[in-house]
Amino acid sequence: MGHLIFLLLHLVAVIFGLWLLALTLPLHLIYSAVRANRKREPGPTFWTHVRCPDCRELVLKGAKVCKHCGCRLSPQ
Repeated sequence: MGHLIFLLLHLVAVIFGLWLLALTLPLHLIYSAVRANRKREPGPTFWTHVRCPDCRELVLKGAKVCKHCGCRLSPQ
C-alpha cells in the first residue's frame, strides 16, 4: 500500500513540478529500505505448535489450555 501512495505522489510531482520529485524520490527509497529491513515474525511450525484435539486450531506446544475453545491439553 505504501508503494502505491508514493507512486501517486511521484505522478503528482511530475504534473505540478519536478522540484517535488526531488522530495518524493528520496522518501520513497528510505521507505523501501526501512520496510525491507523489518523482520517478519515466523509463522507456526511443527516444532512450536500442535493442533488442539477438540477444535483442531494451532496452539503453542507448551500451552495447558487451548486459547480458542478452552479445552485442557495434555503436555507433549
